[in-house]
Amino acid sequence: MRIRNLALIGICGVAGAVGINLFHHYGSPLSAITKHVVTPISEAPPEARALRLKYPYSVIPGGVFSAAELRSMRDRDEVVHEHYLGFDIPSIHLVSLTADRYQYVSFRLHDRIFWTKKRLLVPKGEVLITDGTNYARTRCGNRLSNVPMSPTTPIQPPARLLSFPDLPSKMPQLELASAPPVATVPAPVAEAHTAPGVTATVTTPAVWPAVGPAAVVSSASPGPGVQKQPNNSVPPPVTAVTPVPEPATFSLLMVVGLGAAPWLLGARRRQKRGDESR
Repeated sequence: MRIRNLALIGICGVAGAVGINLFHHYGSPLSAITKHVVTPISEAPPEARALRLKYPYSVIPGGVFSAAELRSMRDRDEVVHEHYLGFDIPSIHLVSLTADRYQYVSFRLHDRIFWTKKRLLVPKGEVLITDGTNYARTRCGNRLSNVPMSPTTPIQPPARLLSFPDLPSKMPQLELASAPPVATVPAPVAEAHTAPGVTATVTTPAVWPAVGPAAVVSSASPGPGVQKQPNNSVPPPVTAVTPVPEPATFSLLMVVGLGAAPWLLGARRRQKRGDESR
C-alpha cells in the first residue's frame, strides 16, 4: 500500500512538472518567444512588403523582410548595425507568431536605441524575423526581449504608438463590373431635319467611297509629274484715281486766292500806267 502511494505521488509530481513546463512554453503570454510558438513562413504578406508603412519609433523605417534587407540596412545605417550585432545574418528567416506574447520592445529616438520599461503585446499572427534565438518585428525592425533591457529613458513613448495593429492578413477584394459587349452599343443613325408634317427618309450607303488625302500643288514649285497650268487671264485695267482735296484744304485755297486778287489787280494797273507814260 505504501509503495503504491509513493508511486502515485511520483506520477502526479512528474505530470505536474510536465504541465508547468508546457504552460511555460505555450500557455503563458509572459513567457519567452521560442520555436514552440512560431511557425516558419517563406515571405511576409505582399501588402506589408508593398506598402512599407512607417510605424512610430521604428528602428528600421519601413521594416525589414529578409536577410538581404537586414544586411543592406546594417551596411548603410550605423545605428542599425550596432543594434543587430547579436543577429546571425546567415541563419535569418521569417516566422509567424502562433500565440500572444508580452515582450520588452526596443525603439529608436533619432540616432539612439532605447528599450521599454514595461512589456508590450506582440499579437498572435505577427510576422517576426529571427536567427533562431533573437527575434525582431519585421514591420519596424524593433527587437524583442523577454527580460528587461537597457538603456531606457525616463520618458517612454505611449504604448499605443508602439502597438499599432498590423495590416489585415487579407485585404478586401474589389469586384469591378464587366464592360458591356460591343454588339450592344447602338450605331449612330442619321436624322433628317424637315418641316413639320413632312416625312423624309435618309438612306445610308452600305459602302462609303474611299477618299484619299488631297494633294496640294503650289503654283510656284509644282511637284514631279505635275504640269503647271498657263495663266491666260488678262489683268483688269488700272484706273487713275484723281485726288479730291479735303474741305480744309479747299478753304485755305479760297482764302489765299481772295487775298492775292487785290495785289494782282494793283500790279496790273501799275504796269498799264507805265506803258501809257511812255
